[in-house]
Amino acid sequence: MKIRVTLIGALLPILCFGMGPQRIAEHPSNATVYEGATTIFKCRVENQNGPVQWLRNGFGLGSDRDLVMFPKYEMIGSPARGEYNLKIINITTLESGSYECQVTAPDSSYLYRSTSNMAFLDVLVVPHDPVIQSTETNARTQHKNIKGNEGSFVETTCISTHAMPEPIINWAITKDENMRNIVSWIGEDISDVMLNRYHINSTMVYRNATELKLIEGDRFEYLSSSNKIRFQLDSKFDGFYLTCIVTHQTYEHPKTASLSLDINYKPKVHLFVSEISTLKENGEAYLTCDVSSKPPANKEIKWFQKGELISHAAGKNLLIEKLHQEDHMSEYACVATNQLGQGQGELTLNIEFAPTISSPVQTTIVDVDQDVVFVCEATGNPMPSLVWKKVGNEQVLGVGPTYSLKNIQKWQDGSYECTATSHGFKPAKIVHHAFVKGLLEIRANESVIEATGETAEIVCEIKGYPKPKTITWISESGENILAGQPNKRMVVKETDQYDGMVSKLTIRDIMPTDFGYYNCTANNDMGRVSTLIALKQKGFLQNMMTYANSATKEDFVIIIVVVFVVLVGLCTLLSIYYSCTKKVNPKTRALFKHENSKHRGEFEVQCSPIDDVHFATEDLLSSKNDSPASSAALVYNRDYQAISQNNPDMDFITVNNNYSNPMYQDSYHSPTNFDGYNGTSATSTFTPNGRNTPLGRNNQTMVNGIITLDPLREIVTPDNESGTLLLNSTDETIVRESPVSRLSTHV
Repeated sequence: MKIRVTLIGALLPILCFGMGPQRIAEHPSNATVYEGATTIFKCRVENQNGPVQWLRNGFGLGSDRDLVMFPKYEMIGSPARGEYNLKIINITTLESGSYECQVTAPDSSYLYRSTSNMAFLDVLVVPHDPVIQSTETNARTQHKNIKGNEGSFVETTCISTHAMPEPIINWAITKDENMRNIVSWIGEDISDVMLNRYHINSTMVYRNATELKLIEGDRFEYLSSSNKIRFQLDSKFDGFYLTCIVTHQTYEHPKTASLSLDINYKPKVHLFVSEISTLKENGEAYLTCDVSSKPPANKEIKWFQKGELISHAAGKNLLIEKLHQEDHMSEYACVATNQLGQGQGELTLNIEFAPTISSPVQTTIVDVDQDVVFVCEATGNPMPSLVWKKVGNEQVLGVGPTYSLKNIQKWQDGSYECTATSHGFKPAKIVHHAFVKGLLEIRANESVIEATGETAEIVCEIKGYPKPKTITWISESGENILAGQPNKRMVVKETDQYDGMVSKLTIRDIMPTDFGYYNCTANNDMGRVSTLIALKQKGFLQNMMTYANSATKEDFVIIIVVVFVVLVGLCTLLSIYYSCTKKVNPKTRALFKHENSKHRGEFEVQCSPIDDVHFATEDLLSSKNDSPASSAALVYNRDYQAISQNNPDMDFITVNNNYSNPMYQDSYHSPTNFDGYNGTSATSTFTPNGRNTPLGRNNQTMVNGIITLDPLREIVTPDNESGTLLLNSTDETIVRESPVSRLSTHV
């Protein structure tokens, strides 16, 4: 029973007041639509127990779902779900504004009223195409063209009507009517969006203009925008377009309206140097006067140099044939004229020229420990660089227009060169001199060579400061030759130079007594110096050199021919001589010395092999053939070469002890001759002492007093010098058959 009472107590408030307080669960959102479109604002109410209505701009439309008083409006959706969506059809600008959904208590008490968020309806209306209206001042509009003179002002208005919201209008100078190439914006109020999105080619703003923007209508009507500008015509915009640019929310791309600009202007002159010019000293300059004007300029163009009219020049080109250093930085101008006035172009020539040094030569004479400052001022284009060196030394001592020697010493005495260098030009140089007071220096050649009857010049150079007071010449005979007091043949001439003096002794018609030594002596306050120069007589070589120096081309040809003939003759004589006195090749000759108790002397041995069976025929080798010719034929082929070794590889023969020659008795055998043989021969001389000699063997025969030898096997003996041991350890002789080319020799 208690449980039932408790449940009824809990449900009683719900039955009296519903499931909870009524509220708007879904609110409407902002909407932007095109004119003539349909839109729906959402509104859903929970726990509804009172009426629901929509408010437009704060005015209630009623709680009837059909809204019969407003035919474009109705509430749609399911009442059971609490849906009271507002549907608006055929929207116009009159429907734009704010919208709210509101629910109240059943008794229409405002104590329980609930209102949704406010939603706005924006209606978009596509503007009409922009139109340009021109108000002429000094210019006039003809169709789509603005024509005027440079410097005149133009007032032009661009209008865009029947729009919602209002369109935005800007002005620009473009290269075409479609805004693809913007040259310059006009006016001040240009949005960043426009500049960033349409910055094609240029974001430059043309300031020579003023603009007036107007908006007509209200938010419940169609709006119109206009932009009026007043700007000054500029010749640089001739041929371009004045373009009105309109942007709107309904446009994917801006809409444009354009007027072409037809601007007259006085001549615009550009003066320049042609590329074929050589702007260097001694070069050429081609100047071109490029004129642009509207209407065209007169054909005659005037030229000026440094303000002075160049009378001979009248065309668009001017040729300067030879440029000089003075033309550097010269001002040239050309002037062109048309109906609106004249224009002028100017330029200044930049001429490159070689460096020049304007400083004078300095010759400074100082004492030891004094300071010396040299100056080198140079001009040139490009500006030259200055380098200091001591003459005769490539070491760079300094750079710049000055060079200083602090506390100068004697070893620093000399000449100092300043070199000015500019790229592409020959350097300019100047030499300054610093002389430290001290003893003189004397220079001369050791000797002068001339011939009798000629003229000799003996030069003596004296360097140093103070310069010499006197210079004397004394011949080897003691004669004092004075300057300025010439005799008939000898003259002394002195020449002053920056660093000393030069004394020259000239001797004409040289006589034999003039040859000898000449003393040159100079003195100043610091002391005396002298030197000896020898005058020598020319020899054969000197005369030949003198002749060669003075000879003509024809003389040289004759000399070459004579020398060639002499050489050919000598070669011919030498050839004949050697042919008559030809001896045996030294390489085929072995030279031996023989000594005994009675005789001392030398003898020659010549060896020939029988080395060809084809020529050594059987008849020649036959023992039946005892003729001397047959014996001689055994040695007709080639000579043995001399072998330098201690034990030649040759066969042995034994000399007949019974053989002797009464001419030599027991001393020497005369050379053996082989009659009837025209080739080479083998001869030897030896002592007939009965010993075995390393030249053959004892089985020889006598044929007409000639020893003949039979072929034997060759006995190989050791060759100690070559390092080839041909004997074995048992000391047995190695015997091998001799080839035909190594048969035994004869003597």
